[in-house]
Amino acid sequence: VVAGYYSQEECDSFIANVIEYIEGYNDVNSMPFRVEISYGSVLIEEFDVGNLEYYMNISDNRMYKQKFKKKKDRVSGMY
Repeated sequence: VVAGYYSQEECDSFIANVIEYIEGYNDVNSMPFRVEISYGSVLIEEFDVGNLEYYMNISDNRMYKQKFKKKKDRVSGMY
């Protein structure tokens, strides 16, 4: 998702709402699996230098870091 004029609080709230929606879906879903997400986010100031690809790479790296942590936690029984 690319959105303009978000504060860190608004970004955190958006992510929390998406996670809450997915958890609600999982609570009522009778499928033998759960839907999960991993995400990465980066806030960009209006006059930051860099191109979209640069910021997408930062966000992507953060998402994969989270994804690998979830996988590690799941294997160790913590998730």
